[in-house]
Amino acid sequence: GVDVERALSAAPRFGPVRSPLYSRGFPQAVRATGTGLEPGATRHIQFTPRRSLGVGATPTPRSMDLKVVQREPGRVVFAVTRDTTLARWLQFTEAEYRWQGSRLTVTLRYRRTFDPSWYFGPVQRHAMREAAAYLAETFTTP
Repeated sequence: GVDVERALSAAPRFGPVRSPLYSRGFPQAVRATGTGLEPGATRHIQFTPRRSLGVGATPTPRSMDLKVVQREPGRVVFAVTRDTTLARWLQFTEAEYRWQGSRLTVTLRYRRTFDPSWYFGPVQRHAMREAAAYLAETFTTP
């Protein structure tokens, strides 16, 4: 089995995206730096650049910074301290990881910033569930 705590304490190594939703046009994580699970430990994640459709537009870098804000046995919470990746669609605030043995549960917390809620609420919930599943797979796949 995978040592989930060790995997979470290292810089993430992102694998291929299998989700049809995320494999088309969504930002893909390409590199991550930072280690540790103690409060104050940070991660910096670089994503594929944003490509504008404007004539002569240059790709815009995208990234996200996270910081460990809570830690206890089998649980760690990262706060999103800076985000130029998802900020156009939602305000991503926290990623909570809970594990027991090699079983990992990922909870992503965010605020919806688009209306109407009857449309964007379900779309964003679905997208965040897909992202949480991807993260769980990232840290539990040998």
